[in-house]
Amino acid sequence: MILFKKSNNKNVFIRYTKALSIDQMQNCGFLFLYHSFILQIKIKNYLIKSYDYTKYAVVNFSTKNYQSHNR
Repeated sequence: MILFKKSNNKNVFIRYTKALSIDQMQNCGFLFLYHSFILQIKIKNYLIKSYDYTKYAVVNFSTKNYQSHNR
């Protein structure tokens, strides 16, 4: 899958599948929460400059918000 961000009239494509671990992908509802939370909220508020940010976003999301949804 490819994450899309438009910046300075140029299309910036960032691959984020490798940032997802197998365990996270197997969790029920993880991909849905990932799409709804990261793609719709995080991407609007932050300018993604590198692949490292997508890994950070996934870790931040999985350690804080995802666990809170699991309760």
